Amino acid sequence: MGSIAKFNVKLRVVGLNFMRELSKAQQIGIVVTKLKKRGVRVHEFFVSESGHAKILEHGLFANFQVEIIERHGQRELFLKLFSWVGIIFGAMFGFVLFFCGTRYVSTVEILIPKDHVCKNGSRCIFESSNFDEFEAYLETLGVHVGGEISHVDKQSAERAILAKFEGISSCSIRSVGTKLEVEVHEGVLKSDHTAETMDLIAPENGIVSELVVSSGKAMVKAGDTVKKGQVLVAGENGKRAMGSAVMRLFKHKSYIHSEISIELARTGKEKSFVQFELLGKNLSAEISDSDCGFVFFEKEESHGFIVPNLFVPMKKIVIKYYETEKKEVITAVEDVKDSIIAKLSSELEADAGISASEDRKIHTVVTEIADCVFEIDCYLEYMRVVKQ
Repeated sequence: MGSIAKFNVKLRVVGLNFMRELSKAQQIGIVVTKLKKRGVRVHEFFVSESGHAKILEHGLFANFQVEIIERHGQRELFLKLFSWVGIIFGAMFGFVLFFCGTRYVSTVEILIPKDHVCKNGSRCIFESSNFDEFEAYLETLGVHVGGEISHVDKQSAERAILAKFEGISSCSIRSVGTKLEVEVHEGVLKSDHTAETMDLIAPENGIVSELVVSSGKAMVKAGDTVKKGQVLVAGENGKRAMGSAVMRLFKHKSYIHSEISIELARTGKEKSFVQFELLGKNLSAEISDSDCGFVFFEKEESHGFIVPNLFVPMKKIVIKYYETEKKEVITAVEDVKDSIIAKLSSELEADAGISASEDRKIHTVVTEIADCVFEIDCYLEYMRVVKQ
């Protein structure tokens, strides 16, 4: 039978036809000890690490729920001893952190005012691309994780940020322990067409309702349809055009909705595997996705040290597989149309920079462009006075 120290993996398997699978295991040389029946379709037994590897390699018990519930033997003793070594080294590292850890930046947090309302549409400093540029610029000023706190000249960095980013009205950098906090407030950007522009320009696609010219040459008339950037009144003889135009402006967004979609839903079946790593080397049998026995599945991994300490390189990895199946989901366009239109309208109003007090109209068109596929078009109409 052998010593229990040699049979250091205890498995619990749940499923039908256990004895048939056990016979297959014994035929290929897998030795099973301490076999016990724990309930209907539930058996527990010990095998060696190599025996466990053979079970996985040959796909035995593939239709069973298999769980490792215990490990015994010299390897487990080694893991415990190594954990204590990790605790000792961790304590030493803690002392190092205590005396030296306050020297370097551990976190950079950019604070956005809770009551922030975007003032500049797509040019807002907090929009993704603009925000990425801002974060990259902070790096060049020394405001980044790992930098020495004493080397960050906060006042110079604040002045540099205000000089580079027109969309920031105020900036404050402060240190809280090893964390640097950067608080910024958005300012109102000037129009793309400033007072120095020679011509009066259409800010968006639209229709000219009224046109008043004080100086310069009228290039359009009331009732004309114009495109964004088109000249309404041109300057003459080196003088800037003076006048105003009342315009009906338009913006458009669309969304494609399919009433039939395929989603993967969990069936309730799951399998778990546990692996151990030491210094980046896997100490357990390799696990492939096919070992779970599911055709469709979702996979989750959790990593953690056996002892929660920075100097313990022994890592435990738990891999969970959840069986899924394809399901056809039907979502009628009428059920989602209102929420989609509300989202498109909000995005259009933000792009146009419309305030709550300004009049606006929303026009929508829903068109079936294919079988059970609809295009939802949303048009924003609003009035603006353009003048200089």
